[in-house]
Amino acid sequence: MIKLIPIASLLISILFSSCIDYKYVAIQTLKPAEVSLPRNFIQPKIVVNYYKGIANDEESMARAAVDSTAADEAARALRSFMYDSPWFDNVNIPIGFNLRTDVSPYITPLDWNAVETICNTDSADLLISLDYINVKPDFSSYGYYDGYTKMYYGVLTNSLLAYWRVYNLNDKKRCCESLIRDTINWEKSDYTPLVLGQQLPGLFSSAAYSGYYVAEKYAKRIVPGWVDEQRIYFSTGSSEMKAASQFVDKSKWLEAAGQWQKVIAKSKKSPKLAARAAYNMALANEMNGNFEIALEWLDKSKKFNFIYYESIYRQVILERIKAKEKLNSN
Repeated sequence: MIKLIPIASLLISILFSSCIDYKYVAIQTLKPAEVSLPRNFIQPKIVVNYYKGIANDEESMARAAVDSTAADEAARALRSFMYDSPWFDNVNIPIGFNLRTDVSPYITPLDWNAVETICNTDSADLLISLDYINVKPDFSSYGYYDGYTKMYYGVLTNSLLAYWRVYNLNDKKRCCESLIRDTINWEKSDYTPLVLGQQLPGLFSSAAYSGYYVAEKYAKRIVPGWVDEQRIYFSTGSSEMKAASQFVDKSKWLEAAGQWQKVIAKSKKSPKLAARAAYNMALANEMNGNFEIALEWLDKSKKFNFIYYESIYRQVILERIKAKEKLNSN
């Protein structure tokens, strides 16, 4: 009896796997930004603003160095995210650095004379500015017994505060302001005492990651970006469906569509399979950016036969149409 259990489990596994009549395919979709950057610019530029530490004050100088590291990485990371967006194809985005000397307790905007001075060096007319960033690291650790031996636990916490603004020189207006406040934790248990830069990131490497983090959050807010998603399609039921699946594996959507059309031509013989082929045709059109035609194929699929995934996929296509309209209106 004991020997039969794994065999039975294997048979059940084979039975269920053979019942799976669909596959997954990867797709990248372009998501619109939360807010719209001005589109009337010719040359964008990123600038990070620094504050000097107090001379002869080691703690102040160290804090300034940590903040500068975060700011530098934030600028480079934001530029990288912008380059990934189709909005900035073939656009060079320079990075500038600005030393701020104001002592206001508030995160005040740059005055327009300063903006013009920063922009003039690169003939920029749109300035994306990290007006302020502050990283406060805190490290704590302690030893404990886990019941067998002495262990050590440590945690490094970075408290972040960053403020981004966009300055449009064409109409002298500010926009896309964003305050980012968050914490990032790194924790570790080990048999030896925890040391920064060994089991846990060092102060400067954690600061650099903090800068990357605030850039990533801001990029999602102002820049359309690609998102990895998955779709399902039906891959079995006839020789044509199987042949189409092989074409999909090679990203040959036109050839796959030809096979699905053959299945649809036999809809009276097998309306259920025709519904699945029509569903797949909707996917082929989405892959080629034809969202309205994709909806038409989903309508045909619904007429042939009920498919549970049809209503779910219809909402996906409708959301893509909305996203496309938003992207085109920006």
